[in-house]
Amino acid sequence: MSLPSQSTDIQPTLDYLYGLQRFGIKLGLEHTERLLSACGNPHRNFRSIHIAGTNGKGSTAKFIASILQESGYKTGVYTSPHLIAFNERISINGDCIQDEDLAAFISEFKNDISDIESTFFETTTAMAFWYFSRNNTDIAVVETGMGGRLDSTNVLTPDKAVITSIGLDHCERLGDTIEEIAREKAGIIKPGIPVFVSQQKGAPMNEIAKIAIENDAPLTVIDNVIVNKKGTKWNHFTYRDEEYSISLSGSHQLENAALAIETVKAFDSAITPSKIRNGLRKTVWRGRMEQISSNPDCYYDVAHNPQSIGAVLRTIEAAYDKQPIGVMVLKEGKNISQVSEILKDRFDTLIASTIPNVGLCSSNHLAVQMQDFGVEMIEMDDFSSALTNGKSLVTNNQCLLIFGSHYVAGDVYNAFDFSFAEAGK
Repeated sequence: MSLPSQSTDIQPTLDYLYGLQRFGIKLGLEHTERLLSACGNPHRNFRSIHIAGTNGKGSTAKFIASILQESGYKTGVYTSPHLIAFNERISINGDCIQDEDLAAFISEFKNDISDIESTFFETTTAMAFWYFSRNNTDIAVVETGMGGRLDSTNVLTPDKAVITSIGLDHCERLGDTIEEIAREKAGIIKPGIPVFVSQQKGAPMNEIAKIAIENDAPLTVIDNVIVNKKGTKWNHFTYRDEEYSISLSGSHQLENAALAIETVKAFDSAITPSKIRNGLRKTVWRGRMEQISSNPDCYYDVAHNPQSIGAVLRTIEAAYDKQPIGVMVLKEGKNISQVSEILKDRFDTLIASTIPNVGLCSSNHLAVQMQDFGVEMIEMDDFSSALTNGKSLVTNNQCLLIFGSHYVAGDVYNAFDFSFAEAGK
């Protein structure tokens, strides 16, 4: 993904945009619909694939978009959050929205945004749809921000709906039980619109199936993904008697890829197996089991809930003889007791760290709370020192895993002199 150079000229626009966070998070569609109406209802001018879920939304979106782009579609992608620059959230054929387009949208609709009191996410959603329409996008692959039923993106009437794996996250807004969260995610299901779903266990699948039946929405569930060549990467698999490979690491990504395959084949049956294979191989998604050093082996992953952290650890455990060294950060408000369960006895050494003023737990709070739940951590308040120390502890047949948040991406890449723009090309 190519990023535009961030100049000081765009900073006032970004400051205004981030300032909208003062309106908080408002679950519901009214403000988004009003802002889109002021923009000329651009979301009605392109086809779309809508994706909800707890984990794997972004990866699945990128797989789908890469295959569609490989097949000749001008393809927009809307995901969140970003790693380095806001522009990452909105792209067409892999090219991020330019600074001048950000500024143009805010300039043209600033009064409407103010009158409506649109939130940050409501505004960025309208911006994405405006940008896709303005650039004659054939299809947009759109990831929900939170939940589904009341998410701003749910103004779409998509060609296909996709639901990835569901777990406990954002419980304070989506519900305390897996059933409640599944119902919210399944709220993207529309009458008669086919829905494609990752294999779910028990309650989530029951809730999804029930809502699909209520909406007379054809339901396809992904199963029988066979992992091949279980090496360091876990990136070869067989699905429906066809062999595929992906650039992303981890067995959990194979199911995301299979979900993408089913979705694009249903979207356009003329898409060939070779286009699918090429699209999967070319998919790039930063900060997902991303190797940022090979001397020693170091990985960065944004995983921050039990399900996603567990998936990353299973990949590492299959590839290395020794337990990993870990550097962990965590956003304030996360359920530490739930996260602690997946961390117990999984690390050789686990370091708690933080970065100030971005909404992360202090290293002391994280370490003390984890210890209360039986997870031993070393406190290192300075993130750079934590990375240096963690790297120095890695021995043969072992790796360093840096994980827990999107907010530390820039610091991680800088510490390892790792190019965000060039990686994966």
